[in-house]
Amino acid sequence: MSRNGAGVYSLPGTYEATPGETILAAQHNDPLEDLQQDANTPRPVVAGGTGSTTEQGAIDAFFATARTIKDDKLLIVDPADTTKRARLDAGNVTAGQTRVLKSPDRDGTVVVDGVFGQCLLAKDSSNLKLTPFKGNLVTDGSGKIYSVPSAGVTLAATSATPGTTYNIFAYDSDADGVIDTLERVTTGVTVASNGVSHKTGATDRIFVGAAIPDTGPAWVDSDTKRYVRSWFNEPPMRFYASLGSNTNVSNSSFTKISTALDCAVLLFDGERILATMTGFMWSSGSVATTGVGVGIDTSSAPQAVSEETPNTATGSMAFGVTAISDALVAGSHAITGCGRTAGTSVFAGATSVHGTVLRRAN
Repeated sequence: MSRNGAGVYSLPGTYEATPGETILAAQHNDPLEDLQQDANTPRPVVAGGTGSTTEQGAIDAFFATARTIKDDKLLIVDPADTTKRARLDAGNVTAGQTRVLKSPDRDGTVVVDGVFGQCLLAKDSSNLKLTPFKGNLVTDGSGKIYSVPSAGVTLAATSATPGTTYNIFAYDSDADGVIDTLERVTTGVTVASNGVSHKTGATDRIFVGAAIPDTGPAWVDSDTKRYVRSWFNEPPMRFYASLGSNTNVSNSSFTKISTALDCAVLLFDGERILATMTGFMWSSGSVATTGVGVGIDTSSAPQAVSEETPNTATGSMAFGVTAISDALVAGSHAITGCGRTAGTSVFAGATSVHGTVLRRAN
């Protein structure tokens, strides 16, 4: 067939007839056969064709290299068509911003450079539930983008081992571009080159959070047990426990005031705990110097200590002490109120331990 390497078509050299001379069969047959073959062969892009017999092949041919498209009016997919999981209206892109589109796959997946984490993992009734948050796109470790369904994706605690820290991963089990499954495993987390945290050994399993089941097993997320964490878009997290009733302490060394002040939180690696104990106390009997402290993963050596000398019951003393931990490893960590005294001190029922987790950027 008479197309050169640039895709330009030329008639066979034998086609031209000379006036007054007999026309040979080859002069007639060769050009027509050549044209027939050319008409049934994918026409190259340079000649106005697609360069392929398949839709995906045509897309690949059109986007074989980077293309600059005037984006003032660029619209991919009607924005009113909410059935599509990826829509781009470049009219909404602020001047000076850059957006790079890679070739879309045949199934309609448009791959946009960038990492999305538009979801939130939380306890919902008895289940964990992943829902969309400020959008519905998430990116896996290979750069592929999926949508999170508006109804969310749930995970029960059935057969989970109480007290075990589970990493929660989201993935698309039926390869339709929509997240449909959550799994709980103890497998570790790996960070891909695009910054996405995923299941070690499986870039398509997106890390969305962690959880620890309580007795039952049952997922728990309460003031005293913050055992459900979202990797993306987590709101500020508070823990809180109150003594509830007056409690005596008579130990000369630091000890836990009461299990009523116990809190537990699940941390991601490198996070810190900010914890405060506040309340009232007084001496029972003779006045005795009393130490108060907040213990993080300890009750005998609290991280923050204040020494107070309370009066008798008729002159109770307010106190407050705050501790900030070092960066801690991932897993469950305990917080409690601690006290010691040379005699006997009474801590009022209003005494409380409260605080938050200082997250690191992810």
